[in-house]
Amino acid sequence: MTSQEIEQFLSNIPVYAITVSQQEKINAGGLVMLSEPNNPYNIACFFFNPLHANAIFAPLREKSSIKWDVTGFSLGSIWMDLMKNDFTTGGENGVVSCIQDQVEYRILADPNDLLEARTLLEETAEKEGGTVPSVFQSSYNEIPVFFHDKLRLMADNTGKEEENVLFPMYFSLQDLKDAHGQSSGNEEDEKKYKSEVKIGDLRTIVQQMQSDSATTDYRKVMLVPPTPPAQSSPSTTSSSAEESQSKDDETDGGTALNLPTTGDWSD
Repeated sequence: MTSQEIEQFLSNIPVYAITVSQQEKINAGGLVMLSEPNNPYNIACFFFNPLHANAIFAPLREKSSIKWDVTGFSLGSIWMDLMKNDFTTGGENGVVSCIQDQVEYRILADPNDLLEARTLLEETAEKEGGTVPSVFQSSYNEIPVFFHDKLRLMADNTGKEEENVLFPMYFSLQDLKDAHGQSSGNEEDEKKYKSEVKIGDLRTIVQQMQSDSATTDYRKVMLVPPTPPAQSSPSTTSSSAEESQSKDDETDGGTALNLPTTGDWSD
């Protein structure tokens, strides 16, 4: 698939970042950067859950004199403009990083979905007597995507029926279960269903889409964005973010990035 096709494939997925409020006269709309010990780069974070973004930045927001907003962006634009193929793997835990122009870009999956992904991989390894893959260990840039081989959805466009059948992939395991009508089943049925769920890493999927030898026709795949969250914070947050400091505190403003937005999310 071409870069344009991949961007379109990712475009209906919203991600969220903390930005300097449009009410501010300086750096309005710019991303609020983080810093952390022993990291020489500014850190820009994007989240799939706006409440997750608020939870991470809440302690820093209280210390800042600058007004902040939660702003929505298109994952397609973020990925193709910033992430691209510029990932490097390093550190003790093999953390995947993307660094450009002295800024480290991080996309954070919902902590609950990361936990679900790790649990499913551990259960599968135990059942099959294999080794647990060393993926989804980092709180950022490792994005789980859930799917089931038996689930298909019908596209809205007209045409031959077989051409309208799409293979859905979900960023939320709960959304996959809801789509397949498994949420209300008994415990034994749900356990069996979860054992059939497959998990992919978004970065690996995008790499496969760029490959001429890909075995999956991703033009017939549909990424399903997470269901908008209820008004409650995720059960866990990134420990590294808790130790981070806002660059806004040091400079009275975020670093402005020219990125298209899908809308503003203000609290």
